[in-house]
Amino acid sequence: MVETIQWIDGAVVMIDQTRLPLEEKYVTCRSYQDVATAIRDMTIRGAPAIGVAAAMGVALGVLHASETDLDARTLDTQMEEICATLAATRPTAVNLFWAIDRMKRVYASVAQISSIWASRPVGEACSTPIATPIAAATPIAGAPRIVISRMAAATSW
Repeated sequence: MVETIQWIDGAVVMIDQTRLPLEEKYVTCRSYQDVATAIRDMTIRGAPAIGVAAAMGVALGVLHASETDLDARTLDTQMEEICATLAATRPTAVNLFWAIDRMKRVYASVAQISSIWASRPVGEACSTPIATPIAAATPIAGAPRIVISRMAAATSW
């Protein structure tokens, strides 16, 4: 079966619906801006597919958020920019806004957990049940990057 949209190796791969039915071509989006272009240009069509693309675009944007400053406030600012960019692609697409709102809720819940975790001494944080998998998967203390894996998981509907 041909998948309309998939997360493959840190990228969003979608069938180019502008080429159907004559040609089966796939587009690989490596940034949230690429996803925004695909939604705006109608490369991806249909309310559910647009919603999934938007959610994956948010996850992709957070994944590639500025590496130079992982301060939580900076990540919050980047998250706002990512969501605004994707929302501007199709202002009347209900599923797009539903998906963006869902990703914002996931981000907020994970950011809250990571701020609690970051405020604890490393040894204590690693001994709590919720922090153990997070600490194992996170290369830096404070870890706004915790958000990435949780957000990517949220796109698996």
